[in-house]
Amino acid sequence: MIKKDLIQAFKDDSGDIEVFKQYVHHIITYQGDENQILPAMQLGARGAVGSTGNITRLIEKIISDRDQLSQDLITKFRPIITVNLKKGSGSN
Repeated sequence: MIKKDLIQAFKDDSGDIEVFKQYVHHIITYQGDENQILPAMQLGARGAVGSTGNITRLIEKIISDRDQLSQDLITKFRPIITVNLKKGSGSN
């Protein structure tokens, strides 16, 4: 049970749309898994919190236009972006 007086919103980054469905109709929910933004928006997500939002406007386009092409692009290129960001930060 979610205590709405204590929690105002929830970010789900489980990567499992079935888990997301458990929350979205009970509390303001944001999608944290960039591969699931469009399906989450179609189910009622209030928005998304994604790491590639800092370097691309695809997340904004998915949210504002419910754009499948943008979802496909972010799903395809996110692993490449993640690897390159890690290399650039000096972490292994």
